[in-house]
Amino acid sequence: MNLPNHKIFLREEFFGMIAYNIIDKHYYFLDKNSADVIRDFLKNNVQNKDWEILKKELLKDNLYSSDISLINKKKENALSAPLRVFIDITHKCNLRCKHCFTDSGGINPTELSTEKIFDLLDQMKENGSFMFSIAGGEPLIRNDIFPIIKHARDNYIDVSITTNGLLVNEDIANHLNDLTLKTITVSVDGLEKSHDAIRGAGNFNKAIKNIEILKKICKNNQLSIKMTVNSLNIHEADDFIKLGEQLGVDSVKFNFIRPFGRAFINKDLLITRDQYVAFIKSTQKIKTKIGVVLPKTPLDNIDYEFIDCAFGCTGGKETCNIDFSGNFSPCAFLGKDFVVGNIKNEPFDVLWDKACQISRFKGNDGCLNCKKYKDCRAGCRSRALFGYGNIDAIDPFCVLTKNKVNQKISIRFNDDSFIVYDHCSKKYKKYSKLADIAKDYVEIFKNKQFREIHNKINVPLKIFFDVTNKCNGKCIHCYNNSGIAKNNEIDLGTIKKLSQEMHDLGIFQISLAGGEPFVREDIFSIIRVFNQNEIDVSITTNGLLLTKDKVDNLENLSIKSITISIDGVNREKYKEIRGVDGFELLNKNIDYLRKKFKGELSLRLSVMKDNCIPADVAKYAISKKFDCLKINKTHLLGRFKDHSQYLMSDAEYDDIVSQFSKLDIKDRIELEIPREKYLNKNPLPCSAGSKTVYIDSIGNIFPCSFIPQKYSFGNLKNNSLLSALSKNKEFSVNNEFCIACPAMEKSHNITKEKII
Repeated sequence: MNLPNHKIFLREEFFGMIAYNIIDKHYYFLDKNSADVIRDFLKNNVQNKDWEILKKELLKDNLYSSDISLINKKKENALSAPLRVFIDITHKCNLRCKHCFTDSGGINPTELSTEKIFDLLDQMKENGSFMFSIAGGEPLIRNDIFPIIKHARDNYIDVSITTNGLLVNEDIANHLNDLTLKTITVSVDGLEKSHDAIRGAGNFNKAIKNIEILKKICKNNQLSIKMTVNSLNIHEADDFIKLGEQLGVDSVKFNFIRPFGRAFINKDLLITRDQYVAFIKSTQKIKTKIGVVLPKTPLDNIDYEFIDCAFGCTGGKETCNIDFSGNFSPCAFLGKDFVVGNIKNEPFDVLWDKACQISRFKGNDGCLNCKKYKDCRAGCRSRALFGYGNIDAIDPFCVLTKNKVNQKISIRFNDDSFIVYDHCSKKYKKYSKLADIAKDYVEIFKNKQFREIHNKINVPLKIFFDVTNKCNGKCIHCYNNSGIAKNNEIDLGTIKKLSQEMHDLGIFQISLAGGEPFVREDIFSIIRVFNQNEIDVSITTNGLLLTKDKVDNLENLSIKSITISIDGVNREKYKEIRGVDGFELLNKNIDYLRKKFKGELSLRLSVMKDNCIPADVAKYAISKKFDCLKINKTHLLGRFKDHSQYLMSDAEYDDIVSQFSKLDIKDRIELEIPREKYLNKNPLPCSAGSKTVYIDSIGNIFPCSFIPQKYSFGNLKNNSLLSALSKNKEFSVNNEFCIACPAMEKSHNITKEKII
């Protein structure tokens, strides 16, 4: 690639100028006095003493006015253009890495064309943006990748590329060398075992072989390897640096996993703040002759040159991101809410203006008053947004803060009270004064680690949702006659809208049931949808479909609790009540589930005649290592109307409750018996329609699952959740049909302590 010997691009900026030298590939920041010297030189072509000093210290000797291009698009308190543009140039990838934040895979029909990328590069040069970082997907998979890089270099734009390295061969290496890239970075996620666990068996050795090809051929490029630090490779920093030395690369880079894309699903790969800090501290001590690149933190003890445009990191101040479809945002990790437009439809400079505006964050007192603010610029805004739901909050991985950033709350502002949801304890709490919340959460308020939700209507705290009417059992007591799936059952698209609305309204708990929820082929996608909106998921299932494969898939999801419905603790009684001979299979599934599932595991037994000897039920639940045993009475609803001979009288049920209460099992298992509220003569008010609502499998919304169709106040297919709730009158108990209030409240796993 033949470029002029000396070429300087100057950009007028609010603080002075930025000079970019295409030979040494660096930006130089010039104050107003230096900018005046350059303007005088360009105007009069006079090489005075000040000019000679400036030229020698910052630029190059033998520099003439003809070597300088001046770009004058100055903005107030913002850069006229980004210094670096990051682009995910394709969604297509030859791997399916477990931590991929872009969730790359197949080709997407909306990908940017060659011509549109050429146009982007032309606009970058026109605006003075001369650094272009290419990633993907896998960028080498694009047939036009070399023409794209050449077009950038013809525009004096510096190109860096990140690749998994698997497509590299001698021909590709020669192309890259001829194009004189600034840096070629190959992603290598640790040593062989950890790399292949994340990227697929055999891929480590292929990547290493191809890095050796790049090292041999690419003499005109800096060569790096980059590790995304996660729970599998966090102990391998020393060995990874040694690997870099053995390969002869110029530097090793350490990126850190973030809970986006597939990493959000594979949460076992995530690391804690303490692990992050310990890794940085220990890695900084490793002695090596090659470069080691870590995130900039106050632990560096290195001056960090930055342009003070607004609070926060470089996203939207010095850099921007463009995805494979052309969506333009300050940062790839901020999500769709921060997309300001698309380069297919709007000019580059217009989109940059919007990115600058959306990135003017207020910040928090903890960071703004910190003496080390300039060393890290408040860390990562996306981590603050994801961790606390607040873009202005302190970075949860702040290296200077200990035990101050491990909480997050959401505050719902109602007419006469405040409801706080603590995302750590996963509990709601009611307050009458905002000041009382601030007292309980001093550091959270100081650092803005909370999310505000303002509701003008009565919004429930939890939703019960029957995801399907289809079931693989034939239980005699099924209240909703489950069996065959209804033709118009709610689809995944509508569930996605429900999940987003729940998050926006501050509803952070959902209980999934059926029918049998695991009959749905997309049940894992449904759970994932709620996970993505920080909603705590509980599931009630008969357990027969929880095979090893399904349980292994559950490990990649966030589930608060699983309740197994068992209405007989021996094979004969189980078959009699549930209509299937599945007791042995169920026991096998429970054993594996208990081994793998880390959340709360409960057994629920619907009490009826001759199916419950309390001592035997408790013994079974404890032997299977359940955390909780839930007992509830059956009622003459649904299919049970045809089996009334199994119905217990109140006296019989009270006797069962009394027997359970006398069992000495408190130290071994939690016991939930809703009838205790009557025995104690202290029933809670019914929560139906006020603190909880129910959605059936076709989208109808009710105050409670036990009341007639006429009391529905909307359907998700036709109404938003918000509009349906606005039609809801707070439900009042009607003994004519309502048999669930208040006795069933605790059987639905809602207690007074969890609600208020």
